[in-house]
Amino acid sequence: MGFVLFFMFAIAAGFIARRIHLPTPTLLGPILVIGGFMVAELPVPHMPGLFIILAQLSLGIYFSFMMNFSSSNSMGKFILWSLFTSLCLLLGCVGLSFLLSRWHDVSFLTAFISMAPGGMAEMALVGQAVNADLSIITGYHLFRILFILFIIPAILKGLFKLSIFQRGHHD
Repeated sequence: MGFVLFFMFAIAAGFIARRIHLPTPTLLGPILVIGGFMVAELPVPHMPGLFIILAQLSLGIYFSFMMNFSSSNSMGKFILWSLFTSLCLLLGCVGLSFLLSRWHDVSFLTAFISMAPGGMAEMALVGQAVNADLSIITGYHLFRILFILFIIPAILKGLFKLSIFQRGHHD
């Protein structure tokens, strides 16, 4: 029963976040409410195993529908660049994970999933599947999301006010 009530809190938080115009409201609303429960040290029910499997399947199906193979004439170049950038991203992730695991008391697996490119929901599901520390994983991904949503726009807004970005001031 606690899981159903908690699920309702998360849904309501998504609607409230949309109403107050938070960026990505269906993600941030439930995260903030669940985080509030955890900070207040209130009991948070564990996700049933069946729901974790269904969530992983849903994400896989959703991402497969997002792929578009209609322009297959440039697919070879696309695949090569995708492999190259993915390899570079993973090597950078491995390096940062190694540093994080050495500097803090964190397992390499938890550090790797925390630094891995991907959405917070996907990485939390992976972390749950391999018994990694979910609080660290979601903390790092939440920081990244909030940084991108709130800090980067402010930095870009300030940069675009500089004279080198103004129309008519080019050398």
